[in-house]
Amino acid sequence: MPQHRGACRSWFPEGMVSGRDHGAGWRKVLLFSAITVIAAGVTAPVVALATVALGAATSGAAQTPASFLRGLGSAVRSGNTSYLLARLNGAVIKGFGTAECRSYLAASKDPTASYTVLSVGRAGPFVYVMKGKRVVVENVVPVRVRAVRHGATVRTTVHLAESGHPATYSWFANCGQKVPVTGTAGVSRFAASYKGTWAIPTFGWSGPATISLVIKGSAPGSSATMDLTLSGVLGGKSPAPEVFTGRVESSGLSLSGTSVLGHLTWHVASGGKVTVSGTGAPGGEVSAFTASGSFTATGVSLTFDALADGVTVTGQIRATKT
Repeated sequence: MPQHRGACRSWFPEGMVSGRDHGAGWRKVLLFSAITVIAAGVTAPVVALATVALGAATSGAAQTPASFLRGLGSAVRSGNTSYLLARLNGAVIKGFGTAECRSYLAASKDPTASYTVLSVGRAGPFVYVMKGKRVVVENVVPVRVRAVRHGATVRTTVHLAESGHPATYSWFANCGQKVPVTGTAGVSRFAASYKGTWAIPTFGWSGPATISLVIKGSAPGSSATMDLTLSGVLGGKSPAPEVFTGRVESSGLSLSGTSVLGHLTWHVASGGKVTVSGTGAPGGEVSAFTASGSFTATGVSLTFDALADGVTVTGQIRATKT
């Protein structure tokens, strides 16, 4: 019998869909699924056998993959952990335990989440991989979907275990996987004020540095503003705060603006990595500027190179969240 193989590598639900009428009264479906646990990397020898419930209890109304995923998307958007946990496949709960899965699901809230069904495959066995073991779950439907997570749209296949009459579904997740921090869910934690110093050791230059990052809203497209002040920068007088404006994107935060350092473009990735690049402002001392570093839970750390009067100088900015 052909197998649908998948490792549940991401926090997108894993599922499969049938092209048949799942609500048809004549269709016989299994209430329970025999799962075969196979040693990791071994495809034939059976080393253990168990029977587990396939997920949510049968309700009075038949579900379809589309209706199930609509409910799943709504629960992810609102952060309804109890709803998501109740519909998680029994093999997932058995493998990870309720507490670990509840914690994973609680961290998966995403106001942009949605799942649109593109096609439904034929039900069959599905190989679910967890904690180094391969679990074969019967009567699982592959569903091709257009999924939106943290503002990013992808086409992927999820897998839904089907059980009961009328039909109900359950879904698969890797509860042991750390939920990636993306989009606004990542960069919003960096919205704060920071105070510290900048320094160019080669010339013995240094001075106070302040950064203020404001993010308005909680979804991609939300506006953001960053004020940067480097007092006495490049040995000159203290400039007014440099203002950079931008917006939240699915990959993080993008900002740009013109300052005494030039026209700069900033990108703050959802994980905190910062990259800056730009060309000198007309009439300014700096003709090129690049920087890299990171925002963390406690501060900002950047190393920069500025080309001024034909000489490249290297410096640092270190600031602590206040």
